[in-house]
Amino acid sequence: MDRWLTQNALLLLLLLVLLFLVGGESNTRCIESERKALLHFRRNHPHDQTHPLSSWGNEEEASKSDCCEWTGVRCSNTSHHVVMLDLSPSASSSWRGNISNSLLKLRFLNHLDLSLLDLSQAYDWFQVIYQLPHLKKLLLSFCNLPNFDSASLSLVNSSKSLSVLDLSGNNLSSTSVYPWLFNFSHSLVHLDLSSNNLGDSKSLEAFVGMSGLKKLLLRNNQLRGSIPEAFGNMSLEHLDLGFNMIEGEIPKSLWNTCTLQTLDLCFNNLSGELPDFAQSLSVCSNSSLEYLYLSLNRFRGPLPNLINFPKLIHLWISSNRLDGTVSESLGQMTQLEVLNISRNSLKGVISEAHFSKLSKLSILDLSFNPDLIVNISSNWVAPFELNEIRLGSCKLGPLFPPWLKTLQKSQFELDISNSGISDSIPDWFWGLCTVCLSMNLSYNNLSGTIQNSSRRFADYPEIDLSSNNLEGPIPLFLFKVAALDISRNRFSNLDSVCHIDNGSHLSFLDISYNELLGELPDCWSYFENLEILILGNNKLSGRIPSSMGSLAMITTLHLGNNYLTSELPASLKNCKNLIVFDVGGNELSGPIPTWMGQRPSSLLILSLRSNRFNGNIPSTTMSFDTSPAARFISKQPYWHHTKMSW
Repeated sequence: MDRWLTQNALLLLLLLVLLFLVGGESNTRCIESERKALLHFRRNHPHDQTHPLSSWGNEEEASKSDCCEWTGVRCSNTSHHVVMLDLSPSASSSWRGNISNSLLKLRFLNHLDLSLLDLSQAYDWFQVIYQLPHLKKLLLSFCNLPNFDSASLSLVNSSKSLSVLDLSGNNLSSTSVYPWLFNFSHSLVHLDLSSNNLGDSKSLEAFVGMSGLKKLLLRNNQLRGSIPEAFGNMSLEHLDLGFNMIEGEIPKSLWNTCTLQTLDLCFNNLSGELPDFAQSLSVCSNSSLEYLYLSLNRFRGPLPNLINFPKLIHLWISSNRLDGTVSESLGQMTQLEVLNISRNSLKGVISEAHFSKLSKLSILDLSFNPDLIVNISSNWVAPFELNEIRLGSCKLGPLFPPWLKTLQKSQFELDISNSGISDSIPDWFWGLCTVCLSMNLSYNNLSGTIQNSSRRFADYPEIDLSSNNLEGPIPLFLFKVAALDISRNRFSNLDSVCHIDNGSHLSFLDISYNELLGELPDCWSYFENLEILILGNNKLSGRIPSSMGSLAMITTLHLGNNYLTSELPASLKNCKNLIVFDVGGNELSGPIPTWMGQRPSSLLILSLRSNRFNGNIPSTTMSFDTSPAARFISKQPYWHHTKMSW
């Protein structure tokens, strides 16, 4: 019995100890000297009520509360020292000032985030930061930090363990930053110096010898010169030098960096040919490269064989000067999700062999390679489902590509504009497009009529069928979209527009340069979201219907070059957001309305030419805006004012 009691007593004691330890961790009390340091820090940094500093309470409340529970503060569960301070504000809050010396009393701080604060006057920020010996993660992005003199720094008590450093979006130079970073050559893993003023890449030459660096981001720094060969001697996992002015070729040593997962060199002045990786013995046999971004440079020559990059997920080499054919080995890239080789001079034939094992592909962009022929058999079943299909300005025709119907079951964007199709649009295509987000078939030679259908789009897509040879009445289902451009065709009937449901989502409609006959429908009150309506250069006649005055959101209204008659309806004065109004080249009559051009008015462009108006021109119209902005807008083509993405 005694033994049983003793055992239970020991178990009870053990349970109490465990409860005490757990309770101690969840109710950690901060160290008093560090609480005072945090409060001193707050007193020296003015802030508004939305900033995290305000949540600590007033001075009396804060002096009694546990600082480890304050917003943005985290303490060690064992030592109770403050180890993290995250005071990055929300978009609506503000804070400005210096970086207070009170931070030096937070000796065990290993994570400091002051991103997005206005620190333009913090001239000694680096001296304070440099004396935090345990700091591992420092985030000071977009703080407008001033430059500093790293030569004045003392190495005494400085951190040697910094692994993550983000100084993006500041005013730093290479002469100050690079020497400072040499002290972290063995600890630094992630470095972001993007959007600074680091100068030319000569200073970069000495800097890249840092052996411990894994992620380096130097985007948008206006770096000049060539890429240092020394990058190939590093164990980099992520290298981003995009949006600079770097010249020359990619050093061969960089392709030998077998740890590299992301390489982003887009938007530079790089040139030369990309190496033939399949023939190169120096390339890693099992490269780790997953993301390759080389767009917007001056690379020439053929698209290289990428078979030695089996892990590649994203491949962007658009807007270069590549020519030659595309190897069928591309179809063996089983992990590829994004393929964008658009805006080059590639040629030859793209067949189903180029896609044979691309089961994960979601974005395909071959557009603007005018000599590239896409020749895929009609019974081919794609191994993937794409979110984006961009084949504009390639050669797909003359027949409408039947293999498209096997591509999609989910929402997607499609561009097969200017692709040499001289055919009618098959009925199955509209079934496919019930799940499309945008569809561009413009600048082909599509012909025939489009049959009406009860199909409904899953969303409200943007559809562009302009510059074709389509004819007949416009089917009702085409109006159930967000944007519709069917200009420069041979459509003849607009009556179906009055059968649309109330609450149309249509914001852009262009049916100019067609063969529309008869009077304008009087049902525009259905189109409460319509912002741009272009019906010019048709054969419309009769009065402008009064319901056009209900287009409360309209900014652009083109009715020019028709056969419209009678006076302008007074209801048009309700179109308060109208910027462009063109009724020139009609047979309109009566006086010019006095409301036209009255202030306040958003109207910038007014065309009343070649009509039969009479009487005096109202004085308000005489003071019509002829500012440079108005003259600029008046010179732009119709599509310049649209929301159409293409």
